[in-house]
Amino acid sequence: MSSLITRRVQHLRRPETYRQLLIDASWSLSRAPAEAAPLSWPLDPSMLARAEVRWPTTYEHARAGSRLERILRDPFATLVRTVPTQIPQPHQGIVVMRVEIGGCTHDVVIDYWDYTHINEDAERQCSLYFKVNHRREGYASKKVVPGGYFQPRQQLVRFLHRLRGLRERRDFSFDVYGRFSLEFAPEIRSAAVDLLSQQQRFHYAGGLKKVRYTEYLREIARAKVAVDLPGNGPFCYRLIDYLAIGTCVVARRHDAVLHVPLVDRQHIVYAQPDLSDLVELCDYYARHDDEREAIARQSRLFFDRYLAWRQLAAYYLYTCLRRLS
Repeated sequence: MSSLITRRVQHLRRPETYRQLLIDASWSLSRAPAEAAPLSWPLDPSMLARAEVRWPTTYEHARAGSRLERILRDPFATLVRTVPTQIPQPHQGIVVMRVEIGGCTHDVVIDYWDYTHINEDAERQCSLYFKVNHRREGYASKKVVPGGYFQPRQQLVRFLHRLRGLRERRDFSFDVYGRFSLEFAPEIRSAAVDLLSQQQRFHYAGGLKKVRYTEYLREIARAKVAVDLPGNGPFCYRLIDYLAIGTCVVARRHDAVLHVPLVDRQHIVYAQPDLSDLVELCDYYARHDDEREAIARQSRLFFDRYLAWRQLAAYYLYTCLRRLS
């Protein structure tokens, strides 16, 4: 325990750590709230008046509560009556809530598991099943619908206005950026980083060394192009960070779909699964400013319309009302 404390103290004494703490504090004090886009999902006030969300008070996984409460429960409460309720949570990687519409109560599953398979027991017992990392080819059960993807970190929301302002200045430090760990998808990530590091066509920054999260966010904002690769599942939180800040994303094509599909060459640029054209695509968009910035604008708009927390909550409510009424 004492050695851990000693390492932490040494880390805080490093000049680069101290600088990052000062920057974070400065940004926190001077941030301005990002304007919320109008809801993209038509919620009928008369149906909302007849509906109630019963949100669980306990969770199968301890970290699920703090994350999904920020992302869904709290926005639900601004849109519809939301009541804390003791609801059994027997399934791994799943939150079960209950939605009452016009006196009829339905169990609704939120499967936030990184993998694309579904829990068949949970599917049998529910009326509707939201699946994060929803398989591209879909599922046999008509209950299963795409659940989007969650980025739970509050720092992204807290600093988003400043990060977007930094990106809009276009005072780029890197042509292409992608910083990854080898904790997940190590073969794909190491292959991509090798390709990007060994080429001589553009300035690539990132690699396989992790940095403080807020430093990584600022690095994204100073890059022309950002590379997205799989995480523990087809989607990784980096994709949401890139879209939120508004950059041109080059990604290995995902094996899953969001609740609103990303369109190639409009919101994102897809490389081949074997990464054979990764360097070529990064080089093209680093050099072609107009095309790159058009995609960057659309990526930011996509986040505002579909992936901001309140938009995700509205999508879940809209889908429940439409499918369960």
